[in-house]
Amino acid sequence: MFVSAQQLNTAYYKNGKVKSTEYTVDSKFEKIDYYKNGRIKQIAHYENGKLSGKWLEYDRKERLISQGEYNNGSKVGVWLEYDKAQKKIYEVTYRDDQKMSEKEWARDKARF
Repeated sequence: MFVSAQQLNTAYYKNGKVKSTEYTVDSKFEKIDYYKNGRIKQIAHYENGKLSGKWLEYDRKERLISQGEYNNGSKVGVWLEYDKAQKKIYEVTYRDDQKMSEKEWARDKARF
């Protein structure tokens, strides 16, 4: 979360747990989505209304399952996926939303 962020909005599930929170600093915006169990599902960053910056996705036990980076709404750099043991299973390198390369490693039968 941003160090000096201003909280904009919080949405809730019917069970009273937080569904999402939104924060802003200047033209930058961060949205955190949560599972119904209260754990973080996804963290996304925006600038000027477009995905920009680090993007993280978690499973229901809040283990990191994928991460990547956006720039002005386009996927850039290395994107990674992990199995339930947090081992890297997939890697894709993007430039301006175009796949440049990809690698895949052996996966456990159950990803999560």
